[in-house]
Amino acid sequence: MHEQSLFDQSSASDEAIRIAIPDAELTFFEHAFSGAEANAHFDALLDSTPWRSDEIRIHGKIIPIPRLQAWYCDDDRPLNYSGMQVPALPLTNRLRLIRQRVVELTGSTFNGVLVNCYRDGNDSVGWHSDNEPEWGPNPVIASVSFGAARDFVLKHSRDKTLKPVSHLLTHGSLLVMGGTVQSTWQHQLPKRKRVIETRINLTFRNLVQPGR
Repeated sequence: MHEQSLFDQSSASDEAIRIAIPDAELTFFEHAFSGAEANAHFDALLDSTPWRSDEIRIHGKIIPIPRLQAWYCDDDRPLNYSGMQVPALPLTNRLRLIRQRVVELTGSTFNGVLVNCYRDGNDSVGWHSDNEPEWGPNPVIASVSFGAARDFVLKHSRDKTLKPVSHLLTHGSLLVMGGTVQSTWQHQLPKRKRVIETRINLTFRNLVQPGR
C-alpha cells in the first residue's frame, strides 16, 4: 500500500503545523515537550503505571490486545470499547501536569486519558476510529508520544481515491485530531519489526456520556 507523507518533513518547528487533508482537522506539535521533559515523563510513566494486559473479542474469538494499557478519568467512569471494560484510575499529578500542557496547546479540555505502552515494534493497534457515543460528536483527541518513534497511518473511510497518509510520531510530540476525522477517517499504529524500543502514548479525551 503506497503512503504519502502526512507532514512536510522540512516544516518541523515548535509551532503548530496544521495539516490540510479532506474531512479532518489535524494539528501537529513536534516539540510539545522538551527533550528533558519527555525523558522524565517516559521514565516515570513506564515505572509507575499499573499496566493492564487486556483481551478483546474479534470475530467471536478472545485474543490479548497487542499492547499494555491503563485508563484514567476525573470522575471514575470506566472505558468501554470492543466489548471490553477498563476501570478508571484517578489522574496522577504527573498526568495532570502533562494534561495542563496539552490544554494550553490545544485550547480544549479533557477529563480522561488512555495510556498505552507499545513494548516494541510487535505491539500495535489496528484500523479503527474513535467514534463511540461516549466521546460525543466530532471529538477532539490529543495524542502525546514518549519514547520510540512509530508510524501513524490514516485512511479515508469512504473515498478510496484518497491515498493513505502517514507520519512518524516522535518523542515529545503531540498530534491533535479534531473536526470530522473520527467519522471520516480510520487510523492505525502498524507493527514495525525493526523497532526494539518502547513507546508510551497518551490519548487525552473528553468522556461526555456514561460508560455502557
